[in-house]
Amino acid sequence: MSESPVVIVAALNGGAQQSRDGAFVPSSVPDIIEEAMRCEEAGATVLHFHGRDAQGKTTGDPAVYNEIIGLIRDKTNLLIQTTNGIGIRMNPETGDYVFPGDKERLALLNLDPEPDYYGAMAVSIDFYDPHGGCDGEASFPTSGRFLQETIRTVYSRGSMVEFEIPHVTALHRVMRYLAAEGIDPSAPYIGFLYPLMPSFVPNHRTLLHLQDEGQRMFPNAIRNHCGDGPMAFEAVTTALALGFECIRVGFEQSIYLADGSVAHRNHQQVEQAVQIAKIYGRRPATPAEAVKILQVHRGPQQVGMA
Repeated sequence: MSESPVVIVAALNGGAQQSRDGAFVPSSVPDIIEEAMRCEEAGATVLHFHGRDAQGKTTGDPAVYNEIIGLIRDKTNLLIQTTNGIGIRMNPETGDYVFPGDKERLALLNLDPEPDYYGAMAVSIDFYDPHGGCDGEASFPTSGRFLQETIRTVYSRGSMVEFEIPHVTALHRVMRYLAAEGIDPSAPYIGFLYPLMPSFVPNHRTLLHLQDEGQRMFPNAIRNHCGDGPMAFEAVTTALALGFECIRVGFEQSIYLADGSVAHRNHQQVEQAVQIAKIYGRRPATPAEAVKILQVHRGPQQVGMA
């Protein structure tokens, strides 16, 4: 029996994760590029990254993203998905965690060169991710304006949005905004990321209900799954067992391997995901296969497909 392809997404750094416990989290442009190349060699098909400033802090500066995307395209054949949330920050006056507003987030829809596809948190949430560098709770607002402009802009380009779905209500909100733009919920170019994280999808029972409802409402949606901290490879295994089209690993949510030991570099998680996928008769998708699976269009400014 021939192996079927699975899109492996490497989420390199997140908006708050820092190097710790022997794990190297890339923040500078050269380090992000080096990690991208390592992950491609290990079997990743897609790169998901957050831009960082000179101090290693999260940034929404489009120039940083433009530089990184250009270099990744020059050095690899990876597809690129940039962050939709930019990342959490700390208010220096109050010590509270805060997220960027609509203006800064929407600016990432106009990068040059463009990423291959996009992401968008589907609803406002109370964000808590101790394994990803946020050990305090913060309100993460996702306005209707942000969702509407993201959907309208991205789909007008022939690209795809992967919506992050933290609970069932998010599915109904996505349905509402897609319908407003005339997009059929049975279309094959709607993506969902189901995160296994303690603050909103805390266990497999919740996940199974969530993805079942997602399939009922969006029968042809592209499914992805990632896990937080020690649950990272539980998520990989669950997604493969359920036949998901994509799996996501990387230091954004977890620095651990399946046995609980710390990975030193992102590519070690990719290598382990490839090994687990093989057990389920799956292999890493090539970039050309990923373009078809993800229903995205690569413009003339982008490199050829391997």
